[in-house]
Amino acid sequence: MLSYRSFHQFKNIPKGVWSQLLQKEDYFLSEEFLVTVEKHHQGEIGPIYTLVEDEKGVVGIIYAQVFDFKNKKLNNYIESQKFNLITRLKSQMGRLLNLKVAFLGDVFMSNEPAFKFKKGHFTIEQTEEILSHIQKFSGTKFLLIPEFYKDAIDCKNAKFKQISVEPDMYFEVSKDWKDFDDYLTAIRSKYKKRYHSNQKISKSIVKKIIEPIELLSKAPALKALFAEVYENSNFNSVKFNTDMFLELIDLNKNICIHGYYNGNDLLGFSSVFKVNRILYAHFVGFSYEKNHKYGLYSKMLYDHIRYAIDHDVELMKLGRTACEFKSNFGAKPHLEKGYIYDKTGRYLYFLGPFLELLKPKAWIQRKPFKEG
Repeated sequence: MLSYRSFHQFKNIPKGVWSQLLQKEDYFLSEEFLVTVEKHHQGEIGPIYTLVEDEKGVVGIIYAQVFDFKNKKLNNYIESQKFNLITRLKSQMGRLLNLKVAFLGDVFMSNEPAFKFKKGHFTIEQTEEILSHIQKFSGTKFLLIPEFYKDAIDCKNAKFKQISVEPDMYFEVSKDWKDFDDYLTAIRSKYKKRYHSNQKISKSIVKKIIEPIELLSKAPALKALFAEVYENSNFNSVKFNTDMFLELIDLNKNICIHGYYNGNDLLGFSSVFKVNRILYAHFVGFSYEKNHKYGLYSKMLYDHIRYAIDHDVELMKLGRTACEFKSNFGAKPHLEKGYIYDKTGRYLYFLGPFLELLKPKAWIQRKPFKEG
């Protein structure tokens, strides 16, 4: 017989209990990471930490976040789709829609597993009971469930609705690449010319590591540069707080923030988190005007690839935005589905046609690598 306890603040969890099931590779479920996310996103995110217990103790943990699904971003996403009368009517619905939802994971690291169970203690029969508990505790009408739960949850009945989401873009680093020149050798001439063109227009841009001692003074600039990217994206639910970098970089020596300068002017930044042999390169900020002039984002992606090769990375995760653009560099889509859970099924029945509209914009997968 399982029981469930949920908490809104990490400090209220009995000391040492959450980490019992975690291993080194579970960094994004670690106390240090989750407490930092909680601290820097108060008012944006309401965390939910759930313990699943039997008579012997904790057999599982689940992390979730509650946030407002605001109509402005939802409406932007809808209106990015091909226009027709039905789209327009549903867009009007989007303007009226403000929902508080719970997401079974971390919206900032959306494809990282947000649960950990002892072997044999997470069965299909128990999942709806767990989901119902979390939904009730969160006070929301819906749970958003990432695709990484699909093998643990039976999502085929009327309480679930499958939805399409922007894919996370993955870049696989070939074990045959010893340096960046090997990457250039692997891509076709068209894409090699693009690299050299970017090098030419960005020759005045200098990349420097923003040292921890500089982060406090650079905090306003980082926040403004990230906000520009966030506001120009079609769809984002919660704004990442770049002030979190200062604390994270003290906790993890494998986190690096790069600044892109023209003289003394900071025009953009990129961040990389290395966990095991995976590089997370989700968070960037830049001036759109300067990006157009200097090709900043392209330069950042080339630098990410160089960094990954130099630091023995086997997979780079680039996040969900600008999919077609990232594919020009060799990134491929991963995990394109999600699920919405409603324990009553009533809301999904009425909102079903509206949810059908929530589809990513069509894009072309580019293939920069030579065949064979």
